[in-house]
This record gives sequence, C-alpha cells and structure tokens, in this order.
Amino acid sequence: SYLAKPFRTEELKVKIDSVLSFRRELIRRYSSASALPAESIAHTAKDEAFLNEATRVVHAHLDDTKFDVDEFCAEMKISRTLLHNKLKHITGLSTTEFIRTIRLKKAFVYLKKGDFSVAEVAYKCGFNDPNYFSKCFRKMYQVFPSRVNG
Repeated sequence: SYLAKPFRTEELKVKIDSVLSFRRELIRRYSSASALPAESIAHTAKDEAFLNEATRVVHAHLDDTKFDVDEFCAEMKISRTLLHNKLKHITGLSTTEFIRTIRLKKAFVYLKKGDFSVAEVAYKCGFNDPNYFSKCFRKMYQVFPSRVNG
C-alpha cells in the first residue's frame, strides 16, 4: 500500500486496520478449515513455498509419534526461533500448534472416510494417546471424533 506524503493519520490507521483484519481472517480460516491451500494464506510466493515445504515435512512424519519441533527444525534446515516466527507470522500458529493442526486435519479426513476407529486414526496421525487425541480434536472441531462419520 502506498501513502503520498504528507499523509493523514486517519488514512494510515484505516490502511493498518485493513491489513490487520485481513491477516486475522486468513489465520481464522486456516486454523478452522479441514484443508486450505498455502496460496490462499501466504502473502508472497516465498511464504507460500515455505508453507508448502513445512506442510510436506509434517505429512512425511504424520504417523511418527516421536516427530517433534527439533526434528521439524532439522528437516526444514532452520533454527527453532526462525521456524516459530515464520509460522506464527504466516498462520498465526506456533510450531507445535502447526504440527498438531495438520495432524488433526488429516485425522478428520480419515474419520470422514470411516475406514478406521478413533484409536487407529489417533495412532496413524502421530498421537500416542487416543484420549489426548480426542481432547485436541474436540477443541478444534467442537465435535467428538466418534461423531464424525463418513
């Protein structure tokens, strides 16, 4: 956005509010949708490529219960702080929340198909404890995983 000098303070505030509300809406859509392409939330092609790579890495380790932030950083070849800051900037989620969200979105897909039990889906999506999985799933989707049917 461009503002000609001298600019009015009101105009600057309106532009800032517009950008912030747009980012909040993108973050809300990303965190609630079962699948949302990176291009719809990334500001730049560089952010989109980063988000696609981060998503690919998490999907590659989806069923690995030992996959954690340190391993994620190693796969992405960036520091923990940089990974956290980039994910927080693009998606509004911390690194741990990002991993959990991708796992829960995949779990939703598995549960919708109806081929697996809740416990099987939990393990397939990298959760050690089906009860913890159910708690996280319910928090994200406001429904128990057993109530999702194909």
